[in-house]
Amino acid sequence: MSLVQDARVGLRLLWRSRGFTLVAVLTLALGIGASSTMFSLVDAVVVRPLRYPEPDRLVGVFLSDPREGGLARTSLSTVDFLAARDHVPELAHVAAISWAGYGLSVSGLGDQPERVDAASVTADFFSTLGVQPALGRGFAAGEDARGAPATVVVSHGFWRRRLGGDAAAVGRALVIEGVPHTIVGVMPADFRPPMRDAEIWPILQLAGRNARPPYWLTCIGRLAPGVTVGQATAGLARAFADVQARFPTSPYRGGIAVDLKELVVGPVRPVLVLLLGAVALLLVIAATNVANLALARGAARERELAIRASLGASRWRLIRQLLVENLLLAGIGGAVGVLASLWGVDALIGLAPASLPRAADVHVDARVLAFGASVSMLAGILFGLAPALQGTRRTPGDTLRATTSAAGGGRLRRALVVVEVALTVMLLVGAGLLARSFSRLRGVDGGFDARNVATMYVSLPESGYRDPAKITVLYDQLLARLENLPGVEAAGIGMSLPPHLLEMRNPFAVDGRPPQGAPPLAQELVISPGYLRALGAHLARGRWFDDTDRGDAMVVLVNQTLADRYFPGEDPVGKRLVTGDYDAKGPRETIVGVVSDVKYAGLDAATEPTLYVPFRAVWWPMFSRSMYLVVRSPLPAKSVADAVRGELAALDASLPIARVRTLDQLVGESVAPQRFRTLLLVLFAGAALVLAMVGLYGLLAHSVAQRTREVGVRMALGARAAAVVRLFVVQGLRLTLLGVAIGLVAAALLSRVLASLLFGVTTADVPSYLVAAAVALATALVACFVPARRASRVDPMVAMRAE
Repeated sequence: MSLVQDARVGLRLLWRSRGFTLVAVLTLALGIGASSTMFSLVDAVVVRPLRYPEPDRLVGVFLSDPREGGLARTSLSTVDFLAARDHVPELAHVAAISWAGYGLSVSGLGDQPERVDAASVTADFFSTLGVQPALGRGFAAGEDARGAPATVVVSHGFWRRRLGGDAAAVGRALVIEGVPHTIVGVMPADFRPPMRDAEIWPILQLAGRNARPPYWLTCIGRLAPGVTVGQATAGLARAFADVQARFPTSPYRGGIAVDLKELVVGPVRPVLVLLLGAVALLLVIAATNVANLALARGAARERELAIRASLGASRWRLIRQLLVENLLLAGIGGAVGVLASLWGVDALIGLAPASLPRAADVHVDARVLAFGASVSMLAGILFGLAPALQGTRRTPGDTLRATTSAAGGGRLRRALVVVEVALTVMLLVGAGLLARSFSRLRGVDGGFDARNVATMYVSLPESGYRDPAKITVLYDQLLARLENLPGVEAAGIGMSLPPHLLEMRNPFAVDGRPPQGAPPLAQELVISPGYLRALGAHLARGRWFDDTDRGDAMVVLVNQTLADRYFPGEDPVGKRLVTGDYDAKGPRETIVGVVSDVKYAGLDAATEPTLYVPFRAVWWPMFSRSMYLVVRSPLPAKSVADAVRGELAALDASLPIARVRTLDQLVGESVAPQRFRTLLLVLFAGAALVLAMVGLYGLLAHSVAQRTREVGVRMALGARAAAVVRLFVVQGLRLTLLGVAIGLVAAALLSRVLASLLFGVTTADVPSYLVAAAVALATALVACFVPARRASRVDPMVAMRAE
């Protein structure tokens, strides 16, 4: 009952001090809300296991050169996948995924065809993950063999959206890329594939090959019972050694199994943990601020506590009362913060890049509520204990005999302000480093002119375009139509798009220079003659592709990096290359031109050697079935897309276009992860700066109130207002300077955790430190000036009479 009584008394006192309560609750709500929001993200993405049965047995399967320690992981070829599936007993299941058809044309539903996100998978895909459809069945063994009936499993969302949620949809035909597929199953509503999401999963039918490249299959496996990841890696190494013996010139000689969760969340874990650490600092600053407020409030209540002690209350009884008050305050702040995190999670997911894994699993649940409650209780105890001990430290007689209320906890309050400033400077430095890094990244010359360029995706179904000549004719006619449209300056097609949509790499060698060991890799793009001009790339020497580069024309364009690296001091035009596995008697391709470097693997990636091949030549039309269309025009992207859609429909009404983006949008998407972490850290640093300055302001305002009589005496003796202002500003700036110095040193020691996230700047970037210090000092100057100015306006007579 006594605790209930303490709670009632505490609520009454908090209601009486509504200004203090409001500031403290909002401060705590900011810290706890931000930390709960980040905790929900980290918990869902990093901490929780994957949502499959026995997720610790799931692995990704890769090719890897043992000489590189397994660091360079590469997708599997068809023969490598078949070897892993059939000859590695350490893996109970192995499945392959092809993203080559990501965004397939679907028809047969009674309306216009549309493009849907799709992943072609082998028969063991759902068995490997340990999940089965909610309706119908998964793929049967043998359905992924060439010649078997084509089948497809659809997502719950697609079933609802396009099939009306009809259970009889199982067994219907869905026409995918012109080929009828029988719908055999509908996945549960909560099913999410481990990598990219998809709406449909057509069966991927594979057959043995007499060549190892291309390396195009993403593979996952499930460990056999009792098998470790290391044992699976050894089994893959044996199987791939047999493949290597069949194809001795291929560059990849080993295999590696990687924990699937690490594969999915590993790339984002450092960033999310960093952001969680940053928001933890913000929470500490918020709690420190409230502790400072509570110390000031406790100093004002010393007489009240002394009277209660004189009437028989023990020190423990008074401490308990103060702790209960602060726990109530923390509880209210925590409740408001957790409620705010409901909105915060939605806002966070809205800001997050599309590449963030497991984003659909992020929400406020019981774990987040427990986290918020725990943080609230801990904060209440921590910021409540110091004021409680401070407020009851003196005997009742000493307190009552004092002529004025002591400035309780002065040293402690000043120390807390220094801590706040130091932590804020650390966040400011981190935010400055990421902001300068992001600025450098956005300033990278990607080798293209993103202005007035619309891009879109076109895919020709194999059923209707088996003949390479038919593919060539369609694209030729489409490009001719587009180039004649009013406002179109250039148009072309290409297999990849800058700055980050690279589709293929291929080994190559210079004619007459057989590779020693593994041959180098080059980005390889199948393009039309107008593609590079539409991007705004430049010709350095030689010529562009033209209409004569078709049929048996064995010609390539190379970028400046390849020319400089492999033909130093020479003119590469006229030289010949061997692409694919090196064959001393194989075909050679002649370099006809050198073009400027264009980035296809990300603005932050090093520029790689790049080969361009004409889509009309030899076998390349078969690689041109799915292509990106690039149109340079000052017209709005929607108008360009509508025009392309109309011209394409005039040639083949069954072909839709998809992924309509401007090149500017693609640049924005490519740097979305960097923008996300930079924006969040800047927001956290800004909030920390506000809280720290509020704390400094509160300390000086309390100091002014405590020293009113002293100020009055100074003014009566002739002190000028400027001297009084300077007195309090200097007091605040001394604390700020100490906090800034500590913060800069701590930031220099801890900033190395940012090293892997920076581009174009180092962790010792002097401007970032100088700006952080300048921002902290300038803001502190404003926070100090307001109470100092108020002190300078004290009427000496009023101050003396008040005392």
